[in-house]
Amino acid sequence: MNMWTASLTLNAPSHLPTITTQQKQQLLNALAGRCAVLAIDKDRLRLTFDLPAPDFETATSAAKMATDDALLSAGLPPLEVTAAELLTSEEKRRVQAATPDLMGVAEVAQFLGVSKQRVTQLAKTKDFPAPARELSATRIWLGPEIERFGRGWALKRRYT
Repeated sequence: MNMWTASLTLNAPSHLPTITTQQKQQLLNALAGRCAVLAIDKDRLRLTFDLPAPDFETATSAAKMATDDALLSAGLPPLEVTAAELLTSEEKRRVQAATPDLMGVAEVAQFLGVSKQRVTQLAKTKDFPAPARELSATRIWLGPEIERFGRGWALKRRYT
C-alpha cells in the first residue's frame, strides 16, 4: 500500500454561494488526519490531502470520493474536477527536494527579525545577497544565501 498526496482543483460555479468559514472548517474536518490543505480562489477550490491506495487508479477514484464526501459534509454539492495531481510519497519527496527554498521580503524580514523596510535597506548593501529573481511585487532570494548572510550579519551586529 502506497501513501499518495492528491491535489484536486475543483470548479466553483458562479451560482454557488460564497463558502463560509464554517464550511471551510467542515471540509477540513472531513479530511482530518490526512494533512489536508484548502485553498480557495475566485472560481475554484484546491484540496490537497494524503490517502493510502495500492495504485494510481485506486488513488484517483479514492481522492475523488473523499473530496465529494468532504464537500457533502460541508453542505456543498459535488464539484467538477478541472485538474488533479497524485504523487506517491517518494515522488512528493523528490519534488520537494528539487524545489529551492525561496524567501520574499516578508520572509527575509521575519528570518532576520527586522522590518520589511529594513530588508529593503539591507538589500542595497554590498554584503547582502543578490536576489534570485525580481518580480513586479517583490524580490526573491534563495533561502540558504539569506541564512548565510544572517549568520554573518548577526555576528557583526553583536560586535559593533
